Amino acid sequence: MVKEKIKFAGTLTGTLLLGIIVYILLHEFGHTIVLLSAHAKITEFSLLRAHVYSEGGSWTDFSDKWMHLNGPLFPVIIFTILMLLYRSSIKIPVYRTAHFFMAVMSVCTAAFWTIAPLVCAGKIESWHQAGNVPYNEDVLKFIYNFAFDYPVWLVSIAAAAVTALLLLIAWKKGIFRNMSEMVREKKQSLSAR
Repeated sequence: MVKEKIKFAGTLTGTLLLGIIVYILLHEFGHTIVLLSAHAKITEFSLLRAHVYSEGGSWTDFSDKWMHLNGPLFPVIIFTILMLLYRSSIKIPVYRTAHFFMAVMSVCTAAFWTIAPLVCAGKIESWHQAGNVPYNEDVLKFIYNFAFDYPVWLVSIAAAAVTALLLLIAWKKGIFRNMSEMVREKKQSLSAR
């Protein structure tokens, strides 16, 4: 019984850690796509520090905004495609757990993009006066650049729509329900022993 608990906990933990690594890789790859499209030279790509460094490039207002948006957006797009391909009939624990964590990471990313513009709206003017964002964070840098041309609440509305869509996909595909059932069945089988 103890071995089964350890095995199940290991499956959950291992899948979560792998999911985080894949998310970071896709996030940095999203930035890399924009850097390469702006003809920047990639000088360093670090998975451990979750950062990509570059120099040069032809930057426009659009590419600067896109640079900060595509990092978080790229893994959400990939994870959403994988969520759409999810088959609830497949009962392999790693499969169900991976899709559950993909759904949770995507929803959390979109939810953060929903909340951050509203929380930071009052600070944007002082950031513009200072000429920079005080934090090295994609959402804040995007909001900083976006707010020059548009109201920041548009970001919140778009992100809220994406959050709702992701939750709808996960619900319709049975991702949360199947994960819950799997955990419940595992608890029952372990307690029956």
